[in-house]
Amino acid sequence: MRKLIVAAEAALMLISVIAGIICKQSFTDIDKYDEPFKNFNVGLMSETTAENTGDFIDNDLEEQSMYILKVTPTGKLKLSFLCYTEPVKVLNVYKGDNISSGDEIEILRASSCIYWNMGNKNAVNMGFVNFMNQGEDYLVFLSKKIPDKKVYYTTQCFIAPIFSYSERSNVILNSSNSTVLETKYGLTGNNEFLVSDEISKTILEEKKNELIKRYS
Repeated sequence: MRKLIVAAEAALMLISVIAGIICKQSFTDIDKYDEPFKNFNVGLMSETTAENTGDFIDNDLEEQSMYILKVTPTGKLKLSFLCYTEPVKVLNVYKGDNISSGDEIEILRASSCIYWNMGNKNAVNMGFVNFMNQGEDYLVFLSKKIPDKKVYYTTQCFIAPIFSYSERSNVILNSSNSTVLETKYGLTGNNEFLVSDEISKTILEEKKNELIKRYS
């Protein structure tokens, strides 16, 4: 059931994500800002989703990932009309063929979608994980490469499987909506994970530490 849910979520996003990348419809109105998504709504992880995430990480994440890499960001987000990519340099290859240390690639989150004027507001799906910070190293789990491009999808998961090697202080984020767990991106601060409760925070931090220890 867990795998069916992940596959269904990915299928719903696939058409819009590919369209945004292939067509290269640059949306420069927000690209000119240092924090282009500051006033966009972002989702917060619930306790139930965190529990499912922990289970997926324990049982499926590594097996379903074609590439497991240590990377560091090399530049700003690259924005298209419907999605975004994060340019990185590969530092270590723990799993994967035809990719080497020193390669520069772009990471496309399987959950990467930008929603314009959705219910009179703009929103961005980040997969409950903040954008990568310059100067930090990250452990990333990737599923496949877009043909003829240096763009790699993250492995389909309940979260974007991107984990900082740095210690980050995560705080509980309060939802701005009584029916949907969400907040403004500008309020997420230095959080690595976008969480709405202590249990979610604990689960993600524990799973991250286990993975970082394994790939250090």
